[in-house]
Amino acid sequence: MSNIQLLLEKLIKNRIHQVRGWRLRTQILVLFFISALPVILRVSLDRETTKPPEGILGPQSIDTLIPHGFTLVPIEVQNSDSLNSILGNKGIVNLLAPPREEGQKTRLIAQRVPILRAPLNPSQFAVLVPEKI
Repeated sequence: MSNIQLLLEKLIKNRIHQVRGWRLRTQILVLFFISALPVILRVSLDRETTKPPEGILGPQSIDTLIPHGFTLVPIEVQNSDSLNSILGNKGIVNLLAPPREEGQKTRLIAQRVPILRAPLNPSQFAVLVPEKI
């Protein structure tokens, strides 16, 4: 064989090794990015879902739920079991007083009154009424 043929053979072998090495490096990089993609997406989606909506702030305490000019009055609920099954943490109710004497009807005390459940004791309720009635 001539020197030119040997030189061409060496060049071709070098090129083949370079291409094989490049392919291996490329494959490793592609596999790394494909493997890292779910982690990156998960982190970015978690950040988006944990951000509170702009302009809407959650109540910091019970004081932020009571509007100016209103007061929170604790009440004793006789049908708390029934109320537990249909009422969440808050709602609108009509307040009725039990009859004073047997045979009388219940009396309507207030209509469409906001009711709140105590956060630390779910069996306790209070109504939100205007300070001046």
